[in-house]
Amino acid sequence: MTAHMIMTGEAGISLITQSGLGESARDAACEDLKGIASVRYEDKMAVICVVGDELRGSPGSIGRIFTALAEAGINARAITKSASEINVAFLVKDSEIAPAVRALHAIL
Repeated sequence: MTAHMIMTGEAGISLITQSGLGESARDAACEDLKGIASVRYEDKMAVICVVGDELRGSPGSIGRIFTALAEAGINARAITKSASEINVAFLVKDSEIAPAVRALHAIL
């Protein structure tokens, strides 16, 4: 299984994998993770990444990204920023991919 994003926190662990994993592989991974934390599976989600050197050390850049999404009625989930500060990734529903990209292109 390939993990695209892994996030940890007080409330749990988020593991984002590729689509088309197959029910048996997904169920096996969920079963393994149940030994660590409660597990909930969601499908029909997409990872969107905003990448650029301009994000590094730029106060307000994250706010502009998520304000644009909120104004488009899009709820971003599983948000992460790379240690190098040049990549912000988050999840949206598959049905929100095009509106999210349009909202981001309008501000970037």
